[in-house]
Amino acid sequence: MNPNYGEIKGVPCHRSISDLPEAPDLVAVVVPARPGARVLEECRNKKAGAAVVISAGFAERGTESGQALQTRLAAFAQVSGFRFTGPTASASPT
Repeated sequence: MNPNYGEIKGVPCHRSISDLPEAPDLVAVVVPARPGARVLEECRNKKAGAAVVISAGFAERGTESGQALQTRLAAFAQVSGFRFTGPTASASPT
């Protein structure tokens, strides 16, 4: 996936999960924290099998905004039933 290019070194790129011709079995979500929830929603809508969130900017930062984003992902998981793992940290500020 790459919203900025139609291809990279001869390999075609799709602009979003929604643009894929079929549902992927697994999606690696490697984007900044803010668009992460939107990408997971696209995965669910496309009927992807599952996702792995490899992003920073959630609770591990120890900020209110990072915790809020992680709480949003947890709520999405409960409501949607879409299976994903990550973000990896759930640290609290010391």
